[in-house]
Amino acid sequence: MRFTFSFVVLWFAVIVSAQDIPPRITIYNPSGAHPQSFDITQDSSGIIYVINYNGVFTFDGARWKKINGLLNEIDINQIKIDERTGKLFYGGFQQLGYADFERGQPRVVSLKPLVPAHTPVDLNRDVLIRGDEVIFIDRNAIFRYHGDSITSRRPKQFFGTGNISQNRIFVNYFGDTDQGIAEVIGDSLVPLPYFKNVPRVYSVLISGENKIVASTTYGISVWVNGEERLVYPAKDVRSGIHLSDGGYVFRTRSEGVIFFDSTLTQFNIINEDNGLSVNSTRNVMEDREGNVWVVTEDGINKIDRSPLSVLQKQHGIKGCVYAIAQTGRNFYIGTLNDLYRIENGKVIPQNFGRINGGVTVGDKHYFASGRGLLSIEKNGQYKLIANTPDATSIAVLDERFLVLGKRVGLSLYDQFENRETPIPNTDDIAGVAQLRSDRKGFLWVESDYGRVYKVDLKNMKTHAFDEAWRMVLSADSMIFMKRHDSLFRYDYRINELVVSTSFFPDTTNIIKALQDNIGTIWLFTSSAVWNGHREGVSWRWDNHRYWRIHNHTQQFAPNEVYRDQQGYVWFLTDDGILRMDLSRIVRSQTFHTVISRFSIGHDSSLIINDRRFEPIILPYAFNSVRIEYGATSYFDETMTRYQTWLEGFESEPGDWSVEALRVYSNLSEGDYVFHVKAINAQHVTQSTMLRFTILPPWFRTWWAWLLYGTIFMAMVTGIVRWRYFQIMREKGRLERIVEERTHLLSVQTQKLEALDAQKSRFFANISHEFRTPLTLIQGPLESMKEKPADEITIESMLRNTRRLLRLVNQLLDLSKIEHRQMKLRAYRGNWDFIKPVVFSFESLADKKKLSLTLDLTPDLPIMYRDRDVIEKILFNLLSNAIKFTNEGGVSVKVYANEGALTIDVEDTGIGISETDLVLIFDRFYQADHSGTRAYPGTGIGLALAKELAHLHHGSLTARSRQGEGTVFSFTIPIIEQSIPDDERTESETHSQESAPEWDDVAGPIQSTTAADTDADKNTLLIVEDNDEIRQYIRGIVSNDYRVIEAADGEDGMAEALRRTPDIIISDVMMPRKDGITLSRELKSDRRTSHIPLILLTAKADTEDKIEGLETGADDYLVKPFNEKELRTRIANLIQSRKLLREKYAKEIFIKDQDFEGETPDDLFLKELTQLIQSNLSDPEFSVEAISARLAMSRSQVYRKLVALTDTTPSELIRKLRLRKAKSLLESQAGNVTQVAYDVGYTSLSHFTKAFRDEFGINPSDTI
Repeated sequence: MRFTFSFVVLWFAVIVSAQDIPPRITIYNPSGAHPQSFDITQDSSGIIYVINYNGVFTFDGARWKKINGLLNEIDINQIKIDERTGKLFYGGFQQLGYADFERGQPRVVSLKPLVPAHTPVDLNRDVLIRGDEVIFIDRNAIFRYHGDSITSRRPKQFFGTGNISQNRIFVNYFGDTDQGIAEVIGDSLVPLPYFKNVPRVYSVLISGENKIVASTTYGISVWVNGEERLVYPAKDVRSGIHLSDGGYVFRTRSEGVIFFDSTLTQFNIINEDNGLSVNSTRNVMEDREGNVWVVTEDGINKIDRSPLSVLQKQHGIKGCVYAIAQTGRNFYIGTLNDLYRIENGKVIPQNFGRINGGVTVGDKHYFASGRGLLSIEKNGQYKLIANTPDATSIAVLDERFLVLGKRVGLSLYDQFENRETPIPNTDDIAGVAQLRSDRKGFLWVESDYGRVYKVDLKNMKTHAFDEAWRMVLSADSMIFMKRHDSLFRYDYRINELVVSTSFFPDTTNIIKALQDNIGTIWLFTSSAVWNGHREGVSWRWDNHRYWRIHNHTQQFAPNEVYRDQQGYVWFLTDDGILRMDLSRIVRSQTFHTVISRFSIGHDSSLIINDRRFEPIILPYAFNSVRIEYGATSYFDETMTRYQTWLEGFESEPGDWSVEALRVYSNLSEGDYVFHVKAINAQHVTQSTMLRFTILPPWFRTWWAWLLYGTIFMAMVTGIVRWRYFQIMREKGRLERIVEERTHLLSVQTQKLEALDAQKSRFFANISHEFRTPLTLIQGPLESMKEKPADEITIESMLRNTRRLLRLVNQLLDLSKIEHRQMKLRAYRGNWDFIKPVVFSFESLADKKKLSLTLDLTPDLPIMYRDRDVIEKILFNLLSNAIKFTNEGGVSVKVYANEGALTIDVEDTGIGISETDLVLIFDRFYQADHSGTRAYPGTGIGLALAKELAHLHHGSLTARSRQGEGTVFSFTIPIIEQSIPDDERTESETHSQESAPEWDDVAGPIQSTTAADTDADKNTLLIVEDNDEIRQYIRGIVSNDYRVIEAADGEDGMAEALRRTPDIIISDVMMPRKDGITLSRELKSDRRTSHIPLILLTAKADTEDKIEGLETGADDYLVKPFNEKELRTRIANLIQSRKLLREKYAKEIFIKDQDFEGETPDDLFLKELTQLIQSNLSDPEFSVEAISARLAMSRSQVYRKLVALTDTTPSELIRKLRLRKAKSLLESQAGNVTQVAYDVGYTSLSHFTKAFRDEFGINPSDTI
């Protein structure tokens, strides 16, 4: 021993008991458990495990449960949970191992086979887990389990218990010669020098760098820098633990447990006297919330170390509590039953009688009791100082006077003179329940009958409020009263109650309001407890820390609130006393729900203590399940409520309930998800989920259905066989139908696509057909505003007007037929009208040098016929015949045969292919639908003729052979019954069909040229297949330009190469080669790429314009166009070319100039200048050499170079040579003779003259 008895006494004298209210202790005796338990541990989910004499029991916050099949047949006394793996390690008599959980059932794995043979297992003292190693402390050895192997350490000494502190493992040892504490480091034992030969040290707790707290056979000591100080002498202290708040707790063999604060200066002893089940303890553990669990020889104890302490009837406090007084570290409690003294944690009745209320004045306390006014001094002594047996309440008026509420009326008590005086005019107040003074000379009283009074002590007047008013609070010289759900404050300025809006936001839920002895306001509502203090004119409220107070005061609102000298807040209620340490209020960090057991029978658990496997798949026979759950918060766990929802069975979560068990019976097959949440007064947990699946019954399984199917197939096999051939035949028929209909749909689709394409081409063609004559009408009309037109122009305008009229009439006729608005008007007459119709085409046939004959059979029948309809049919047939015939002739034959009259129109033209022959009567169809077709048209003539033939109850057919000709046959029945009465007329009407024009039937047009001999004018090439358009454009530009013409794109390209015009105007839609192709070829050919090009077209869409411009065309003009606009665009392009020519003319002679553009003209000039520069020294280099190298004719090179630079090739060669010579002379690269020869001059005199003519000085002057 290193201390003396006097030192022990001196040290112990400074240690005081901190115990005033005994902690709340809950004793658990699980069903089926033996009274004796040995060890306790907690897993990561918060579940408590206890090793009991009868096995392992668990607690999930809702129920204790024994784990069947776990450690029941072996002698176990130590357990610890490995939080990393969830394994439960155990040790006992000749036992060590662990328990795991597979498929919801415990699996016990003994580690004895891993123990070295030379170290037998005897009696296990302790199990300690650090990281990935487990230490088993045996009586004779220490076993270290690490990485599926066990190593042992067996010295000569015996081992006792061990403990972990600051992640260090300590074990006590003792032998014949030495004893002490050793630290376990790997497989080594390192003795601590401080404890060598110290009698039996049970636990070592590291507290700071040089401070150790230890429990020994003689008490609790502190070692500081190796020096021991005895803190608490006791002979039976055993192991201890370091608490999370910095304090300590030690268990004893016969005195319960001892709590110390972090300074080891205050202690509390918890034993049988203040609620522990028995003083003989076996182990202690602190859970994740700070509660201390003690396993004893008789039950499992939980010491609630929450900031809230409770004194109730079971602790000796009886009756509703109305008064409290502190005297030093002791307290007096007054209830309606008696006066009690709390001293050193013990409740001592004083047998005084009823206490109705109390107040504190300075260091004195006054209680109103059933026997009179009681005074309690600061030394703890009390005495009856006034005999007022009917005092029901008490309030402080000032330092001298107290106010007493009586059975009837009020009285004043003078402390100085010890005299009681009744207050006048208060006899109407009966049974004072609340008494408050506002320090402004008023008393506020609420009687037992619910009536509120205001007593004016200055004037000795009493005012009674009506019965709807209730007094709420007197605070800071303010009185608050409540009427129904509204809160009012008494306004002393006007002596009235006014609505209070700044005190508390939700006045409807206020149940009670109290002010403690230091002025803090406490509001008790239906949902929370609020703490408030004033800030200026408003109030600041807090309710986050008082959930446990609310939990206990929901049923009984406090009567008074008192704050003691240590800062604790006491709540006096009808059900006892609550004391809250505000400095230690914390929120639970581990509160969450666990599914502690999932069972399908009475004892068939698939989940134990949240150890689960997923998915859980159950046979249909086990379609009734039992689910047990809990919440691992052990503060007032009995008040925890749960909400569950079985997804797949229930449509929504259920109500909150304290029930922690759900049983579902007769569940259908399917997938289910069980959800559970918990709520306590602190917060709501997240939902915990469990998924499981119930398989269908055997008769609804896949193999059952397979069996059903097999049986069914066997039954129907006979039926199937005899129907097989019928089905096959039906199948073949259906397949043919499907194939035919598929083919039909394909054909119809193709027809629709072709029709859509035909419509598109039709609209493009009709646009061209409309815009061309419109151009020849609109343009001359605009010119007529300035000068009168000649007869040729007027005739052209009329001709194109008639052409437009025919197009419009055809479209209208087609539309009328389509909408059934055209009606046949048949007149009974002869056929003589056919002859003038046929021979109206005679002049057109003569122009094409074709023969035109008519064979009109005599004696044709007189019959009903519509002359207008037949003339329109003939007009379209003859127009097509002459249009598509270039040699031979056209013949018309009219004859009657077999009850029908037939008109044949036969030609020797180009014929129609078999493919096109079946489509020629379709609307918008043209055999040649390309943009370069040789024969113009809209594609509606034959369609209209066909529709008109049907209108006349006849038919129109065609037969043809390509290259030989075509015959169209129009046939109508002769019998009069074929024409209905409503289609007959008695007077013949006739609308003269206009005579055909050349443009209607013209075929391919030959190119013509007409050159103006004025060589000074720019040359303009017109490429247009319409002769009238060409003539119209020529008339517009002939005064300013030398005009040449081409009838199509192919001739236009040839003329451009041959004549190299200054500008080209081209139509887009032309035979053989259209304008788009022509533009692309012109701009890609270096011989013509520099020529500006204007495209004229009837296509007005933006896409068509972009297509034209993308080929390189310089401008795009839509028909009909304005003459001035055309002339302006031509002039602008000529001018831009002139500016470009000037640019090139300057750049080509700049030294080291390089043409960086990518246009064909830039590339041409770049190649040309490089070619000349590389051949300057060759005197024989000429224009012919340039033409040969550039693959262009001499004239083409000449015209292109002049067009681009306004310089001839010879002049360009000369100027480049002279500029090269000047550069060489200026740089003194040689004398005049050498330089002359270097730049290709063979005559010095010729060089000198040329140099002087170019630069105005002699060559020698530049040196």
